Amino acid sequence: MEIGIVSDSHSNPWGQASIIEYLREMGINKENTYNLGDITGMFPEVIPTIEMAKAECQLTLIGNHDAVLIDCFEDDSKRDERIKAIKLNRKELEEKSRYDLIDWISSFSIDHLKRGVYLVHNSPFGAKDSKSKRYMLARISESLRDPSNPMYDQNNSNLISLSQYPRQVIVRGHAHAPSIQRVKRGLSNPEENMAEYISMEKGRTLLEIDIDPDFTYLVTVGSACGANTIFTKDIDLDYRPSGGIISYDQKREEGKITLFRTTKNYAFHKFIESVRNNHKWDNLPEAQKQIGYLEREVFFN
Repeated sequence: MEIGIVSDSHSNPWGQASIIEYLREMGINKENTYNLGDITGMFPEVIPTIEMAKAECQLTLIGNHDAVLIDCFEDDSKRDERIKAIKLNRKELEEKSRYDLIDWISSFSIDHLKRGVYLVHNSPFGAKDSKSKRYMLARISESLRDPSNPMYDQNNSNLISLSQYPRQVIVRGHAHAPSIQRVKRGLSNPEENMAEYISMEKGRTLLEIDIDPDFTYLVTVGSACGANTIFTKDIDLDYRPSGGIISYDQKREEGKITLFRTTKNYAFHKFIESVRNNHKWDNLPEAQKQIGYLEREVFFN
């Protein structure tokens, strides 16, 4: 089985299109293309982004931005800019009478199992509830530190849960930095060097890892919109769209995980114009920062 993964398009249809076109060039069709959610929020072009996801993806899961847009839960007030962008997206849909797209988002599942590969927008742990702020905004990276890490917290660790997880390959979105967490399977107690965190650092285009039956894998595919988050350090910023390909033999528990960044077929100038020409986004500093970075970054020139 081979599937393509799109996630966190955030109303950037050009970034989403570049990921989908990459997957098509790799021979992955719509039937095997899965979207992990957050197709809304952050940027202006919400309608074409939703329409493309509907047309090109076999299944789309609900992300936290999508859940806010359909009034499923109330976001953290500290995320004021994100909330404002989502409200602008909702207003756009209502003004254009695209209630059909709002209804489609309301039909999204929170997770999905595809031949042994578990797909989810955010955390694989705990109760899955799109109405729960605790679940939808969970930050799980701190709980997956190896015991050899000085900041390891046994009382807050999910490593044993990940080691004993019923699915060997877990694929998530939400966190915009592409990475792979590899953990020894079947452990009852934590031990040093049981986990390895493999980051797709800034500037890297491809990250490939063979799936070993002795390990569980938590894959974060990054963002199709090419946007980093407010938590990303400037030194780590890489605004190229990212996605993933999972090849997996469930019976043999083997395969390959591929994460990629691409600028091919990315009409980023249109993305820049969509924000620059929409004055409702003038006072959204995070969006303006993303666009300013794209205008300066040398690999786009």
